[in-house]
Amino acid sequence: MAVRAVTVGIVLVLLIAFCVYIVEMFVMLSAKSDMNLSCRKALIAMEISGGLDEKTEEALKNSLRKCGFENIRITGTRTARHGEELELLVEADYRLSRLSGLFTRQDTNEPMVYHRITTSRKVVN
Repeated sequence: MAVRAVTVGIVLVLLIAFCVYIVEMFVMLSAKSDMNLSCRKALIAMEISGGLDEKTEEALKNSLRKCGFENIRITGTRTARHGEELELLVEADYRLSRLSGLFTRQDTNEPMVYHRITTSRKVVN
């Protein structure tokens, strides 16, 4: 009977560690989704205005900082006429504490990149 209790205890610990690992993967997916959403809004603003202006860049940086990103680097086409290509490249680090062993956690920086090329056009809603 004692062996059974120890076995059940070990299995429960392993199961909980696996569940925590899976939840941490969803946290990373959620952070990437938030980044993509913020960058897409900035890209639409670039399409309308014909390039990346200071106001759009600052709004994008603030939005990413609110989501928990650090070391944000934004590169984009500054001016483009309608019909020309626009490029937006955003690189940022996402800091989080991850499960590195069965009972240990470690702070890590996960680099994330958003890179899109689109055409400058008039967007009508």
